Amino acid sequence: IAGVTSLAYDIAAGPSAEMSLVRTLTEAYIGSGAQVNARKDVLVVAHGSEDILAVTGGTTIAGDIALAGSAGIISLNTRTHAFIDGAKVNAEGNVLISADDMTDTDNVSGNGSLGLGVSAGASHGVTLIQKDTEAWIAGGAEVNAKANAATGIDVFGGRANIKGLGVEAVSREDVFSLSTSGSVGAATIAGAINAAVINADTKAHIDGALINQDQAGANAAQTVDVSAVDETKIFGAAVDLTM
Repeated sequence: IAGVTSLAYDIAAGPSAEMSLVRTLTEAYIGSGAQVNARKDVLVVAHGSEDILAVTGGTTIAGDIALAGSAGIISLNTRTHAFIDGAKVNAEGNVLISADDMTDTDNVSGNGSLGLGVSAGASHGVTLIQKDTEAWIAGGAEVNAKANAATGIDVFGGRANIKGLGVEAVSREDVFSLSTSGSVGAATIAGAINAAVINADTKAHIDGALINQDQAGANAAQTVDVSAVDETKIFGAAVDLTM
């Protein structure tokens, strides 16, 4: 949160700025050469969550010239990975490889300027999101999920429940941006700009691995699900008022 108030008899200027820079790496994996045996389930889960609020504001009052400016910048870069890499995994129940990342950003910027002569204000909000969310089974791995567990696993972003093997990547983005600017004076200028740029890669895959080759004692409900889900919601508004 950043804010400024400026008062002057002749000339007043009040800029404010806020910048949030976030870089994250979240990984869960079973490495190459590992051997894992489980009587129930094997869960390899990487979960990332970002909740960012940026607020900037400014007010200037002057007898002659009033200048106000505010800028809010959010820059987010996340990598969330879950994988089995060249390992041998046997489970009597289920095997779940899940990478999910949830992002919620709110970027609010505003200013007001009052000058008896010249009054000018500008407000800018910028949200930049770069995400890589990926779940996979690498080449050379061997995975057997015999699906004999009492309960299943949620797949396809929670839309389905199965018994067996799930390779799931889920990414969600909820972006809110609001920029406002107001100027009152004999000569007035006001401007408000919003920008949101989202680049989200969401991938789930199996590469050259051996899946459910051991069928001894496998449940008839045994299933393999590979799914990637991305959901993005954006609300943006830019408002200016001059009098």
